[in-house]
Amino acid sequence: MWQIGDSAPAPKFSVIARPNDWTKKVSPLTQTQTMQLDFWKGFSEFVDRNGSIVTKINALRPQTSLGMTGLGRTGFSLHGTVSTSSNTGDHELRADLVISGLDAAHYYDLLSAAREEIEEEFGGDLTWHNPDNTAQRKICARTSADFNDPDQRTQQYQWLLEKLEAVHRILAPRVVALPVPE
Repeated sequence: MWQIGDSAPAPKFSVIARPNDWTKKVSPLTQTQTMQLDFWKGFSEFVDRNGSIVTKINALRPQTSLGMTGLGRTGFSLHGTVSTSSNTGDHELRADLVISGLDAAHYYDLLSAAREEIEEEFGGDLTWHNPDNTAQRKICARTSADFNDPDQRTQQYQWLLEKLEAVHRILAPRVVALPVPE
């Protein structure tokens, strides 16, 4: 026990474990990861200056997809996607509504029933991704992109922000109004 002056006695603890000299080795980023991180940093700055609906962006990481402003209901999220194919060299930019969880198929089917109306309001076709045996569905606006040309970045940021905000504006009210499955 320790006691300083007239203070109450306190227990004395002895250190029995100390930090060791182990360190985690961090691998350098690949060329694709560097491009992804640079893209998301620039997009985040663009959103700070120009976003009206999309204002919250998740932590920036060197990855394909970046989560953003929610849609007002658990299991629904808005994502920007920078997709690159090392096999074909094709690059794609997407604004995704991601539906996940146990009821994803149910909610996807309800939204899909209004597909024509949604696409008319959107002003063009959307990709409706409904894979078997997964708990995730997507509704996407997509365009091809050249991420290696920095001169196209501003147009890419503008396109992505416009499409994300359109997806949010059109689908968020529908998502909130979806009936809970029985």
